[in-house]
This record gives sequence, C-alpha cells and structure tokens, in this order.
Amino acid sequence: MIKTRFLIVAFMLGICTCRGTEQLYVREIDEPGPGGRVMRFEEIEHAPSYSVVAVTHTSGAPTSSSAFIARGMWEMAQQRGTPFFIKLREWEGPDGKWMFKIGFAYSDHVDLKTYFGESPENPRFLSVEQLRRIFGH
Repeated sequence: MIKTRFLIVAFMLGICTCRGTEQLYVREIDEPGPGGRVMRFEEIEHAPSYSVVAVTHTSGAPTSSSAFIARGMWEMAQQRGTPFFIKLREWEGPDGKWMFKIGFAYSDHVDLKTYFGESPENPRFLSVEQLRRIFGH
C-alpha cells in the first residue's frame, strides 16, 4: 500500500515538474548594412490555445515586418501541429514592443469567445497550408 502511494506521488511530481518545460518560440533577423533588417519575434506566454508574443523592430521596412510577423505566427502554428491560427489582439507594450495574442485551433469554425475567451473585431483565421505556398517547407 505504501509503495503504491509512493509511486502515485512520484508520478504526480514528475508530471508537475515536466509541465512548462516547452521551449518558447523565438525568431530573429539581424541583417546589417543599408536596407538591412533587425527584428525579434519572441513568445513570452504559451497557453494550450494561444500564445502572447513580443516583436522588436529595430530597423527595416514596415512591409518586411508584416511578413516577418506572419511567418513567426505560421511557424508557431506548425510547431503546435494546428492547421489554423488567428490574431486575437494587438497592442503596444510598455517598453514600446509590438505585442500580439495569437490563437491556434484545429478548425476555423470555432466559437472564438468560447474557445479563446475573446474575439477580435474582424476575425480572420489563416491556414498553415495556405501560407506554406508563400513560406515553403
């Protein structure tokens, strides 16, 4: 009986210590010189159905920033194994970084309020498969 309890407690401790050991996603570009880009896309919160990311843009054109951010979101969805993702919210952080809350789902027909706890004004899911044509792999 004591062995069984010990094994259960040891197993539960193992589960608790293993949770949260996932690597947070980070993508950086550092292209020096004229026309170069310096950007960082960093996941700072990882939840089961969403992530919060901070984007630092030091130099480069705004168009390349949008593509850089879209690619980061796409790569995170691939990493999670979810075919759809959506920008739930965007804001400026206190340190001036661009902040995004990104939702990940197995369907583009989920009830956003129920699934993510919030819904953007103009919801638009993006598909990993659609963006594969642009970003490759």
